[in-house]
Amino acid sequence: MTKLPPWEIIDAEFVCSGTLRSHLTQPELPQVAFAGRSNVGKSSLLNALVRRHKLAHTSRAPGRTRLLNYFRINKLWYYVDLPGYGFAKAPKGEREKWGEMMEGYLKGNDHLRLVVVLLDSRREITDLDEQLVEFLHHNNVPFLPVLTKSDKLTKNELSAAIKRTAKHFDMDELGIRPIATSAEKNKGRDELLQILYEALNPEEETPEEETSQEQQ
Repeated sequence: MTKLPPWEIIDAEFVCSGTLRSHLTQPELPQVAFAGRSNVGKSSLLNALVRRHKLAHTSRAPGRTRLLNYFRINKLWYYVDLPGYGFAKAPKGEREKWGEMMEGYLKGNDHLRLVVVLLDSRREITDLDEQLVEFLHHNNVPFLPVLTKSDKLTKNELSAAIKRTAKHFDMDELGIRPIATSAEKNKGRDELLQILYEALNPEEETPEEETSQEQQ
């Protein structure tokens, strides 16, 4: 029987939704959060990562994720689905509440290890995307840009989107690079899972590192 890599997800369950971090009454565990504009494909990517079609709710109408949604992964970590931003049809007061909720979750969260910033590979980076990244920078929150819907682009178009994103956020200086994904085609799934695992378990060695040390 083939041994699964440590980052593979074998158990995923919805735990709770809320507007505050304190609404998570279960034991605190390391967390990775997923943030992005409404309709960026956040729920679809989460479902692809856990290989479950309906764990995270997907909708044709953008702006439906309006709470912090906690999913316990392998009984060891939380994936947190943050409210989508940038949905123009939402009332102004509601959009302001979403902003307060996001800031309340992200700022000073000792359990948060990484924020996955989702960007539609077909679209230009927006002011709201920039504001989120600037906020994460200012508050020393690690982040990783991840391009969604990459199967909709040609190879050359995708290469250009990756370069554009890396340049826009000065990612070479940060020592990180965008990950291209497709929930529909499962593209980038294993690479992203490994990065998330390493963020959640910074002191553990990956199988590649163990093999390299054994060869030395």
